[in-house]
Amino acid sequence: MGVGIRMPRPRRFTLEEYLVIERKAATKSEFYQGTILAMAGGLPEHGLITSNIIAALWNGLGRGPCRVYSSDLRVAVGGGDASSTRTLL
Repeated sequence: MGVGIRMPRPRRFTLEEYLVIERKAATKSEFYQGTILAMAGGLPEHGLITSNIIAALWNGLGRGPCRVYSSDLRVAVGGGDASSTRTLL
């Protein structure tokens, strides 16, 4: 019978701790239920595709109430409806 190894539990962060860390970080990350997860960086081709899509959406929306943002915007998503989403600056 093998000997069990006890692994330490990963540290849980508060949203406020995450925002402090994220603002100083050189790479992008995602905050999910107290865990900070690394996000992959994009390629120049990805950036070009994203820019083209944003331009097309912006042109198509006209002066309506909707806005188009890039993937660099920090947002907090609540219980699944748009009213609980907020921008984190």
